[in-house]
Amino acid sequence: MNRRTSLLVATLALCGCGADSLGRTAGDLLVSAVNAAADDRRLAIRLFSAAGREDYEVSVERPATALAIADLGTGRVDVNLAVIDSAAVVRLSLWQRDLVIQMERTTEAIFDLTTPPSPPVEPPVEPPVEPPVEPPVEPPVEPAVGCADGSREGFLDWNTYPRIAGCSGAWAVPGLVVAALSPQCSRAGGNHGSRSDGAGCSAADLCAAGWHVCRGRDDVAASSPTGCDGAVPAGAPDKSLLFAVAQPSVLNSVCEAADGDNDVFGCGNLGHQLAADKGCGPLDRALASMQANSCGFNEAEPPLGPWVCRGDAQSHLHEGALVRKDGCPNGSCSYDGNALASADKGGVLCCRD
Repeated sequence: MNRRTSLLVATLALCGCGADSLGRTAGDLLVSAVNAAADDRRLAIRLFSAAGREDYEVSVERPATALAIADLGTGRVDVNLAVIDSAAVVRLSLWQRDLVIQMERTTEAIFDLTTPPSPPVEPPVEPPVEPPVEPPVEPPVEPAVGCADGSREGFLDWNTYPRIAGCSGAWAVPGLVVAALSPQCSRAGGNHGSRSDGAGCSAADLCAAGWHVCRGRDDVAASSPTGCDGAVPAGAPDKSLLFAVAQPSVLNSVCEAADGDNDVFGCGNLGHQLAADKGCGPLDRALASMQANSCGFNEAEPPLGPWVCRGDAQSHLHEGALVRKDGCPNGSCSYDGNALASADKGGVLCCRD
């Protein structure tokens, strides 16, 4: 036997002397394996024929392992032998193809286990039908108020707007477009909060835990299915509400991606109407001043409203960093015959984290 070949096949046609020829209707197959390695433990044998696939497994014997398979249907058969070592890893996978099973004959297949394996080639089989992969479904967002004081004043329908809320209230710590906008009075702000006058509070104190002051146009677009539509409740008086956001801008009320703190932007019916060429959609309102110490919209500022943008001689270029909403302490403002306090005329838009 030449041990350098990749596999050895001998087909023996035996005479079958002494056998009852009337009792044999098929042929036999003898699978033998020689030169097993010291770590080889089991042989897995698979037969592929027109009748289908048959599987066998035997323990390795030395110097040779043999498996006799009787009464196979006549015809061609492919034999695959896999050698499994002590770590249950397949060390070799060898094939012998187109062996002929003849009636009342024994066909012999001998495998030399010292031979490196050839790349296994499986007989053609139908690929399994994989079930369709369903796209991931986002879990529904549970409705929540979103405002720290437990009440919304804009985007009132929780089910339609589960990710955005208009929250009225006051704050005395300046700024919307600032490096780190965070709560300063433990979220006690809001028009129904314990600090409705905004003392010691920042704009972030108007938002509930798990929510934040919306970060400009993109955050609003992602959080509201209708943009600014729905921010002002039906029947609200004209020039009565502005819900502001942290939107960067450099000049001329043009919304920038990530720079500048000029002007105050938001949704509502108070402030300058934003034109489409400002690039602020869906935001529709702005407070924009042309002179220092002003927010730039008369009905928003004292004595008509609580919005305050005071600073140095360049404050009209930095309203987003300076804006407060505490200009009507103790109901000291009045508009259209109604007394106004600092928590009136809007607040901020809060978006869900």
